[in-house]
Amino acid sequence: MALTIFYVLFLCFLLTYEPIWGYISYQRFKQDIHKTPENKTRRIAYYKETMLALWIPTLIIVIVTMVSPITFSSLGFSWPSLNTSIFGKWISYILLALFVGYLFAIVYHFVAMKTSQAFRDKVANELEKMPYQELLPESSQEKKLWGYVSLTAGVTEEIIYRGFLLLVLMTLVPDASEWLYVVIAGIVFGLAHTYQGLSGFIRTTLIGICFSMLYLILGSLFPLMIFHFLIDFVANASNSTTEGNKM
Repeated sequence: MALTIFYVLFLCFLLTYEPIWGYISYQRFKQDIHKTPENKTRRIAYYKETMLALWIPTLIIVIVTMVSPITFSSLGFSWPSLNTSIFGKWISYILLALFVGYLFAIVYHFVAMKTSQAFRDKVANELEKMPYQELLPESSQEKKLWGYVSLTAGVTEEIIYRGFLLLVLMTLVPDASEWLYVVIAGIVFGLAHTYQGLSGFIRTTLIGICFSMLYLILGSLFPLMIFHFLIDFVANASNSTTEGNKM
C-alpha cells in the first residue's frame, strides 16, 4: 500500500514539477542571460540547479528500491537481452536499425564538425535558430560543466522516465497495453521539456516514446544511457566548434 502511494505521488511529481517549475525556472534563466550577458556565473548556476533537480529524485528512487521489493534489474539495471515479442519483429528491428543509424549519424556529425568548415557554418546557423540556444555553454568552464550535465541527463532521465516510470505505469495499470505505457511515458518525458516550446515538446515526446520502446525491447537502460549522453554531449561539441570559429 505504501509503495502504491509513493508511485502515485511520484507520478504527480513528474506531471507537475518539471512541466511547471522547470518551465518557469528556464524563463527566468533566459531573462537573466539576456539582461546581463556579461554575467559569467548565471549559466553555471543553472547547470548545477538542473543536475540537482535530476539527481534528487533519482537518489530517492534508488533508496526506495533498496528498502522495498523493487529490484534494480526491474529498473533496467541488467545486460541487454533482445525481446521482439512485445512490439513484433518488424517494428523491433526497424527501431533498432534507426537506433544504430542515429549512432552513426552522431559520429558523422562529430567528425564533420572537426573537419568541414561548410558543415560548421551550417550548424552555427541552425544553433542560432534553436528556441533554447541560451542553454548551450560558451566559456571553457561552462563547456566542462556541460559534460557533467550531459552525463547526469543520460543517467538520471533514463532511470526516471524509462526504468521507474514504466514500472509505475505497469504496476498502477497492470492490464493496459505496452503501447499505452510507452505513449504515456513519452508524453510525460515531453512535458519535462516544455521549456523548449511546442516543437520541443513534440520532439522530446517522440524521442521518449522511441526510447521507451527500445527499453522494453532491450530490457536494459545501459544502451539508452550512453545514447542519451551522446545526444546531449554532441550539442556541446557543436557549440564549442562554432564558437571557436567566431573568435
